[in-house]
Amino acid sequence: MSRAVVLRGTTEVKVEEVQKGTPGPDDVVIRPRAVGICGSDIDMYRGVYTGLWRLPVIIGHEFSGDVVGLGSNVRGLRLGDKVTAEEIQWCGFCKPCKAGFPNYCENIGELGFTTPGALADEIVVQQKYVHKLPPNVSYEAGSVIEPASVAYTGVFVQGGGLIPGDFVAVFGAGPIGLLSTMLAKVAGAEVCVFEPNEWRRRMAKEMGADHVHDPTEVDAVKTVKDLTDGYGANMAVECSANERVVPLVIESLRFKGKGVLIGMLEKPSTINGVTFVRHGISLVGSLGHSGHDTFPHVINLVARGVIDPSKIITHRFSIWEPEKAFEFAVQRGNSMKITLTQ
Repeated sequence: MSRAVVLRGTTEVKVEEVQKGTPGPDDVVIRPRAVGICGSDIDMYRGVYTGLWRLPVIIGHEFSGDVVGLGSNVRGLRLGDKVTAEEIQWCGFCKPCKAGFPNYCENIGELGFTTPGALADEIVVQQKYVHKLPPNVSYEAGSVIEPASVAYTGVFVQGGGLIPGDFVAVFGAGPIGLLSTMLAKVAGAEVCVFEPNEWRRRMAKEMGADHVHDPTEVDAVKTVKDLTDGYGANMAVECSANERVVPLVIESLRFKGKGVLIGMLEKPSTINGVTFVRHGISLVGSLGHSGHDTFPHVINLVARGVIDPSKIITHRFSIWEPEKAFEFAVQRGNSMKITLTQ
């Protein structure tokens, strides 16, 4: 038996004794050392998550840790290696997987949502999802590779990337918004962040945003146009999960601009079809972080000091005090990424 943090129902999270997972020949056994609380975890805890989940479940999917067990077929890893892993558990056999799009796997499982997650003494993960971390990448930085890869997928994979000197509007300064800002700056873009929370606006400035505004006090579209001599943004990234933001994304873009929706909208939204058509705008949804060599690219950026995603970690708790951590997380006040360690 081992310990794990189990979510059994709305706000019902506690440490329990659970049966140890049985590793197969292709599996890696990992002792988690740092585990982040995601907005999706908070929504699942509140009972309002719109994605795929199945209770009861051991939660936690943003993590890093040490290899403590290896299946007989595992190659390239050793006991003691520092690693992280993908949250999306793709099959590799369905049409989307074979076409190179594992984020849209038809047989998808999700670590910490439908399969046992990382808030535990140990977690068993197939090697195909596991990525080794260089020695100079801390456990905390390793635990933020997953959300940083979500932002990377939005900006560079689904969004098609940026050219140095591009202008990017980011709506929402939560973890994904801040990581999108960080990555857009690395690409040489000028970034404008819209966020109603004053504390989060200060965080956005610390992460490198060139302009930060409260969208309840300014006209976001006019602000972008004024900053770009009336032209508009090359890319607009929606990270707020607010359906009212989608029309602003469309209207803030320049001719042939691209809007990227990362936030999971809880309600339907509308767009101005005239602007959309006349400006030749593209609007894409971005889900997940798997495939496209994304994890290795993000790990490389962190290892070389190009980005430091651990800067978004503002509060820390022990893995074994989940009630306290989640009660704090639900407030969503002056906090960004909350990390649990052991």
